[in-house]
Amino acid sequence: MPDKQTQIVDRLVSVPISHQQITLIDMLQSKYANFVVQKAFQMATEDRREILLSKIDQVLKSGKINPKKAPVKHVFNFFETKFKIKFDLGNHETETKTT
Repeated sequence: MPDKQTQIVDRLVSVPISHQQITLIDMLQSKYANFVVQKAFQMATEDRREILLSKIDQVLKSGKINPKKAPVKHVFNFFETKFKIKFDLGNHETETKTT
């Protein structure tokens, strides 16, 4: 049986996107739950990270979050500083840069 950390990551990436976006939007906007998203990304395997990034990208492009307001902006700062993943927050499109 997977440990709790693996279950959290699996839950974030396996729920159908129509349901996941609502949950992910809430988590990104929560001053506490956004840390769960960050930790899940840190613990995830490479393929799970790609899925999670894709889901975050879909939420960003939906226009349902403001990526320049706390706590949402902290999530994007986390991706940039820890993983060199740069989100273009001006037009809500993302690009991944590996340096």
